[in-house]
Amino acid sequence: MSRAGIQSSHMMADRGVQFILTGNIGPNAFQTLSVLGIKVYTGASGKVKEVIQQFKEGKFNEMSGPSVPGHFGTGGK
Repeated sequence: MSRAGIQSSHMMADRGVQFILTGNIGPNAFQTLSVLGIKVYTGASGKVKEVIQQFKEGKFNEMSGPSVPGHFGTGGK
């Protein structure tokens, strides 16, 4: 996770964010958010209003680890 990612995570924690909904999450981001006490739910895609409704319906599971390997989607290995 870049320094910007770490700073963003701390900013979210400082503002009381309790959880995030995302498509996927890598190991560095997951670890940083977990340490800060922010829960992570993956599998989100589509319009925000629809994702929020799906979350309210319990269609996402809280993650206990990253959903993708490091550097996923950046061409890294």
